[in-house]
Amino acid sequence: MKSKRILKWLWVVLVSVFLVSCSQGPTPAADISSSASPDSTTAPLPSPSGTPSLAPPTDTPLPTGTPTQTPIPWPTSEDFFDGARVTFIDNAGFLIAVKDKKILIDGLFEAYSSNTAPPQEVIQRAVNAEPPFDQIDLVLATHSHADHFSADLVRGHLRNNPRAVFVSAPDAVEQINRGGVDFSERLISVDLKLGESAHLSVNGIELDCMYITHGSDSILNMGMVITVDEYTFFHSGDMALDNLLGEAVSLADLQEYGLPHKGIDLALLPSHIFLMDEYLPLIEEGIRARFVSPMHYPYRFPPAGIEESFSNAVVFKDTLEEWVVPLE
Repeated sequence: MKSKRILKWLWVVLVSVFLVSCSQGPTPAADISSSASPDSTTAPLPSPSGTPSLAPPTDTPLPTGTPTQTPIPWPTSEDFFDGARVTFIDNAGFLIAVKDKKILIDGLFEAYSSNTAPPQEVIQRAVNAEPPFDQIDLVLATHSHADHFSADLVRGHLRNNPRAVFVSAPDAVEQINRGGVDFSERLISVDLKLGESAHLSVNGIELDCMYITHGSDSILNMGMVITVDEYTFFHSGDMALDNLLGEAVSLADLQEYGLPHKGIDLALLPSHIFLMDEYLPLIEEGIRARFVSPMHYPYRFPPAGIEESFSNAVVFKDTLEEWVVPLE
């Protein structure tokens, strides 16, 4: 038991160091719109010189394990899907498909470090709105940090997918507006302060945004509840859980937003929330989801032990791995 707790603490320290590095904010990258006309149907990726230089400390070891090397299955087309399907991209990025609706959340970001880097072919298809990233209705970014959001990549996707609407914090929306192409009719800026929330209805999708502290008021991080038909999902963004980052989310915060009563089918939460006993009330009493899934880790090194401790846990272990939400 003592050795397991030591391993849990090591994982928490690893993730906390990574979150501290992320809290320094995004690093500007090359503008993807500068290399293609607004009428172009495909968008090249930024050059390597545009890759953000900020990275987590190199002296922090990764968890040991053997990375998965399965081929990426590229669909040529997708049939109507009668249900709900969740696809893991990397870090905190997910593609959610419910029947004929698609939502991409925190999935358009560039290589933040060698440990958080979606494969280039995945990024390229997401930018070009190719399957499985075609016909996306709603693109979301919980906050503007570079491991969750890239203005260049979002701008490229909006250009190649005229139906998509982008929703995020004001600073992320402002970055989109600097690209020289007017997407203003497809951009929604949500500005929240401590304790505030907002409800939106976009392209047949219900969205509740709520202030979830990242650890300080220097960055607006939003928890997002996404409801399509009878399915409801919660993405916490970078929810601060301890005092290492300053402020922390409390059980009362989550309950005051009414999360335990929203009938959440799947909650996407920072991986270290599952590893410490003191955080369990946040999951069990503050959210009460049917299923829970860890995020904010490199897909090549999924956190160990969560599936054994949580019978309702869904742990993704590879990019573009899919999971279908079971019926009640």
